[in-house]
Amino acid sequence: MTVSSEVSVAGPFYGNGTTTTFPYSFKILDAKHIRAVLISASGDVSDLSLDNGDYSVTGVGSETGGDVIKATPLLAGQTLTLVRRLPLTQETSLENQGAYYPEVVERRLDQMVMQIQSVKETTERSLTVEPGQEKPSMTQIAAAQGYSQAAKTSRDEAAGLASAAAGSASNASGYAVLASRWASEAENVPVAGGLFSAFHWYRKAYAIYQTITQGFLEKVGGILTGDVLFGPGTGGKYSKLQANGDVQLNRGDNTGYNTWNAANAYFGWDGTRYVFGSGGPVRAFGPEIGVEFGGASASYYANGNIRFGGDMAVEFGDYLQLLLRGFKSGNQPYVINGLGSIGHGLGRKPSKLSAYLVCTAAINNWNVGDEVELASTAQPWSGSGHYGFLLWADAINIYWKVAAQGIIILDKSGGGNVLAPSANWALRVRGAL
Repeated sequence: MTVSSEVSVAGPFYGNGTTTTFPYSFKILDAKHIRAVLISASGDVSDLSLDNGDYSVTGVGSETGGDVIKATPLLAGQTLTLVRRLPLTQETSLENQGAYYPEVVERRLDQMVMQIQSVKETTERSLTVEPGQEKPSMTQIAAAQGYSQAAKTSRDEAAGLASAAAGSASNASGYAVLASRWASEAENVPVAGGLFSAFHWYRKAYAIYQTITQGFLEKVGGILTGDVLFGPGTGGKYSKLQANGDVQLNRGDNTGYNTWNAANAYFGWDGTRYVFGSGGPVRAFGPEIGVEFGGASASYYANGNIRFGGDMAVEFGDYLQLLLRGFKSGNQPYVINGLGSIGHGLGRKPSKLSAYLVCTAAINNWNVGDEVELASTAQPWSGSGHYGFLLWADAINIYWKVAAQGIIILDKSGGGNVLAPSANWALRVRGAL
């Protein structure tokens, strides 16, 4: 036998709450020659007991070592270090004229080397001074131990803070990308949950503005004598461009016309809106995209809506609003395994339908006012249960059907499947042409 390696320590091993086997790579002559040192998460140090069954040892006598098997898993925050420790005794007796057994002598020499290595391992962890220097006092030794432990604690805390900082930086980067998408994602590209960016809605609004103004301006640019401008009014009268250049508008009440003199009848920008004539009664497409026709027969709206008065309202008023906005219901109650419907007033079958659950009483980490979009499917079943939702429409109503066991959504935080009870949620449906 030989002792060809100076290694006499294994570890430290860090606990994870599951691992129980810890390897060592040095030779031992007895299971008791391993000291198993446990350090708790708070820094308390203790020895595991072989006699009490805290651990068992394999590989006794092996040149390559073996394993220490702990009776219970090493917990998170704990560390385990394995150190070879032999008693500092010599129990081999060689008698005068007695038999000589080389194996006995070699074993004893191996033990002596192992004992020396044990002492060396201990002194390497000790506070020492050079020959001729004054020996440190116990107070100095205790202070040095405290400084060492404080340094270790600071190191561990710094590592934790560095990890947290890296995580925060990663999260911040992700939030910055998401914020940029909410601001400038391309038109018709949803950002999240079927919702679109500010740039998307700017493009939609601008397209509507261009469609309305360009179509109107193209017509005005090509007005000829006798062209109908607006109408018909009461009694079948129309507003027309006269041969002398005047613009004659039906008042809408069959009492005559308002005439714009040719000298100041023009279509132009007065600084706040487009007008006919310097003081004409028609105002169209100002900054708020409002419309005013025929003075008292119509109203000008500065809130972003387009409204028409008189006969124009009959042709375009309410229908145009429905065409642009579609139908949006208020909160509707729903019943498990039940049918529901609501009239949409669109005049024909809508081509686009959508449905949402609106939280009316907080549940499953959802807050009052939160909306969850529902997906309609022809097979609304999940697993062994019958959960789901169907949505359809005709020219008069929008209909819905709730499955036999209700509607399943996700817990807002945990992500698990949860039931959406009607006591906590209401239904909203939408339709568009």
